[in-house]
Amino acid sequence: MKKMEVLGMDLALELEEAKEQWKNMQSVYNEVSDPALIDAVIYQVMAAERRYEYLLRLAKSESLTCENIPLR
Repeated sequence: MKKMEVLGMDLALELEEAKEQWKNMQSVYNEVSDPALIDAVIYQVMAAERRYEYLLRLAKSESLTCENIPLR
């Protein structure tokens, strides 16, 4: 497996999806009001953030630039 591929996906696409997931989880956190769910949502936000940070470090180590990331 190439370093530029993570879980069979192009690293740029994986990074974009991870960022979107992190943003979505932040939105969920802002909307949740049930105390029983708050801890679970915080965990999911933190997990999404850590995944994005990991992929970002991997992209930087591979010298991935914005030019390599497709625009939607």
